[in-house]
Amino acid sequence: NSLPTNLWMVKNAMGAISEQRNNYGEAVEYYLESLKMDNKNSQCFDRLIMLIHTQPEQEIILFINTLYNLEDEA
Repeated sequence: NSLPTNLWMVKNAMGAISEQRNNYGEAVEYYLESLKMDNKNSQCFDRLIMLIHTQPEQEIILFINTLYNLEDEA
């Protein structure tokens, strides 16, 4: 069964559906869950940024830092 392996894709799709329904808070949650499973997914990251780009820069940086540990990425 490949569902656990592809669960990030399901969460990403649910985010897109929530976004289409104008439920942006729910979409952010789904995109965040998806990125926690696969933090290299650029499509999901782009959608998330589009939804939060109006927030203050510092808040966005703190939010993104919850997904990525720069020390581990180096």
